[in-house]
Amino acid sequence: MSLKKERSFENYLAIQTTGGARWHPKEERIVFINDAPGNFQVFTTSIEKNKITESLLLTKTENRSTDPRYLSDGTILFLRDEGGNENFQIYLLNTRGEEVQITNDMKAKHIINTISEDYIYYRANIDNKTRFDVYRQKIPIDDNLPEKIFEPKAGIPNDGFTIDDERYVFQIAHGNMYREIFLLDINKNEAKNLTETISKNQEFRWSPIKWLNDNHILVATDFESDLVRLGILSLDGKCTPLDEIEIQYDLSCPLKC
Repeated sequence: MSLKKERSFENYLAIQTTGGARWHPKEERIVFINDAPGNFQVFTTSIEKNKITESLLLTKTENRSTDPRYLSDGTILFLRDEGGNENFQIYLLNTRGEEVQITNDMKAKHIINTISEDYIYYRANIDNKTRFDVYRQKIPIDDNLPEKIFEPKAGIPNDGFTIDDERYVFQIAHGNMYREIFLLDINKNEAKNLTETISKNQEFRWSPIKWLNDNHILVATDFESDLVRLGILSLDGKCTPLDEIEIQYDLSCPLKC
């Protein structure tokens, strides 16, 4: 009886957690995290049909390494904090497998928002520890300095996407149940709240998913619904649920673009 309990406890200790998988630009590899070394570290593995390949450990440290992402040139960005303090810094794994620390304010928290072909966009509380501003840094990021592109009046800037590296669509979170969508014109330094008019001072959850065409964004929202569902948000502040979309729009092209 005691032997069965001992084996069960050993099995429990052997449980590993894997997550955060991201594709290589050529979709031939994935990068991910796994806590088999004792805390989360960055791994990569190749993807081959009907074949199991071995994973390669890329980071080896006592501190947590997480949120790895490929850049357009095939190098890897990831986050690391010290002793679990959550003041994450951004690191780069270059083509030689060397770690390059990109951010160096060890008292500030840096979180990657999105990566385009030419830029990395991230949020950080560098200037004010109670506020997260949005920064972008040109790729190759070890050769370029960051620039602040947005300072929110309230809320936390979250994930989004770029349209053409001049326009940036992203979410502002005011809590789990209240989130808005902003469109930032980077060159003009102008930010437009796309959901303020339609929400009419009510709290809804809005999440940007994909840019469809010059005037429409695919979103997820609980606007006029008890559940979060897909919809089409226009830049002039109108939202149509996806199940009604064929009546008002021909999206045969945008949904494939």
